[in-house]
Amino acid sequence: MEMKNTNATVSLILGIVAIVLGAVFGPMFGIFASIISLIAGIVGVVLAINAKKETGGVKGTAGFVCSLIGLIIGALFTVGCLACGACGTCSTGGSKYGTYSCYGCVAGSCMAENAAKSDIADALDRYYDWD
Repeated sequence: MEMKNTNATVSLILGIVAIVLGAVFGPMFGIFASIISLIAGIVGVVLAINAKKETGGVKGTAGFVCSLIGLIIGALFTVGCLACGACGTCSTGGSKYGTYSCYGCVAGSCMAENAAKSDIADALDRYYDWD
């Protein structure tokens, strides 16, 4: 007799979605994809735990692992995107509590990366005469 549990299936699907959103679309779309990945990972982990409880640990392991990986990836990108946006706001001359400025890292649009390149170039110009 096979135990069927929709929580296990849904948690696996949410885990895969969280991984794809966090790892693939996180760098492309920044904070938006990473927050959705984080939420999908959290919901997937909760559903997987419920599936494991309902089936005595038979179902839900794959969903739990995928959701946990997606949750971790989503959390890392969420923190990274928040730091990037905060750094970008400060480095572009905006106020400390200005508007959020990072919407993805595709094509070098990440403000933290651009600010870091500018800071390195300024430091090199101060210490070396390139002429």
